[in-house]
Amino acid sequence: MEKTKRKTGIETIGDMPWSAHLCFFYQTQKDLIEILVPYFKAGLENNEFCMWVASEPLSAKDAKRALKKAVRNLDDCIATGQIEILDHSEWYTQSGKFDADRVLQGWVEKEKQALSRGFDGLRLSGNTSWLEKEEWRAAADYEATTDDVIGAHRMLAICSYPLDRCGVTEVIDVVSNHEIALIRRQGKWETIQSARRKRAENALRESEERLWLAQINADVGVWDWFPRTQKLSWSPELEGLYGCAPGTIKTYEDWRERVHPEDIVEAETERDKAIAERRPFNLEFRILLRDTGAIRWIAALGNAIYDDNGDVVRVSGINIDITERKRMEEALRESQAKFQELFDEAPVGYHELDTEGRIVRVNSTELEMLGYTTAEMLNCPVWNFVVEKQASRDALRAKLAGALPPGMGLGRTGGMVRRRRFTVGVRQRRVSQDLASLCLGASSRRPRAGRCRH
Repeated sequence: MEKTKRKTGIETIGDMPWSAHLCFFYQTQKDLIEILVPYFKAGLENNEFCMWVASEPLSAKDAKRALKKAVRNLDDCIATGQIEILDHSEWYTQSGKFDADRVLQGWVEKEKQALSRGFDGLRLSGNTSWLEKEEWRAAADYEATTDDVIGAHRMLAICSYPLDRCGVTEVIDVVSNHEIALIRRQGKWETIQSARRKRAENALRESEERLWLAQINADVGVWDWFPRTQKLSWSPELEGLYGCAPGTIKTYEDWRERVHPEDIVEAETERDKAIAERRPFNLEFRILLRDTGAIRWIAALGNAIYDDNGDVVRVSGINIDITERKRMEEALRESQAKFQELFDEAPVGYHELDTEGRIVRVNSTELEMLGYTTAEMLNCPVWNFVVEKQASRDALRAKLAGALPPGMGLGRTGGMVRRRRFTVGVRQRRVSQDLASLCLGASSRRPRAGRCRH
């Protein structure tokens, strides 16, 4: 969710971001008016759609009367549909009983309608005085779920609880399910924050600090993209990777202009496909630094967050500078190409075997010496090309198993590698002699992938 702060209108709390889930304990009608009137006044002044679900001791009619004293054009706001002030029976108990799932889905639908009408988001409030004692557990579970729903949407919520109906257990439930709770003490409103949330916030701060250190040391930057507004949120480290001044990248188009023209279409296509399939994506593309014209390689890892209707509300991820890795990969390719050339043009026959004695690689010199094609030798046991098949099979298998049978010179003795002369069958039509002998040096070292070289 975007971190843009919204004015709550409540002096004790100050500004809060979307997804804030607040509450307060009241004793009188005056307490409700003191908190909720400035709260909704701020929402109306800041292009938010507002929903006030009222209940005794402050009815919907009383709420309208109180708010109109602070908002002169309230009738216009009601007429244009910027605010709805309802009785709890019109929202929480429409069917005659409390239906948590229907209420939650109703909030989500109201937010969707608000955004489609051009409002910045949804500001809401509900009073719980209508709850019966036996309904409290269901309401507490509802509040916990509401916390998750609000956290994924452009919503700001404050719930009100009658203090005289809340015991110790109920107070603990309420505080633990809300970000901040307000309570009046000696005539002043004070805030209470749950220990669970404090621990979570401390853990989050520590995590962010570790992430910040990791970004500095590993050329990593964090980003958020909000498709509905096309706005971007970048960490300072990411701005540095792109060679941008702080605050330069604000919209999706700002990023798009910095991606290499040859890479942008493929990057967008792969990302959109992953989002449509609801899976994380991992892209690689080049960017152009505007000041120097230099090219950097970027790996972009991300994942989308969806609302209940399946629409994307945010895409978040990281960018990693992989320029050095790309340079090393290119150098490795060049080195491998040179090695392959030397391998093929070597004046001696050379082949590699897997741990079962099958040929996995053979150079051109050996193919020419023996008169076979690559296809005829690859994946075949080497003893297929040796006259003394059983002896060579036993020797090679012993060698590959790490054993050294008596009389077989394929092992390592005193640090020296012995050599064994094998008689290799040769096709008569390809060379002038029926049989040829080939001396192969057997090394006891096992390279990667379990291969032995000869």
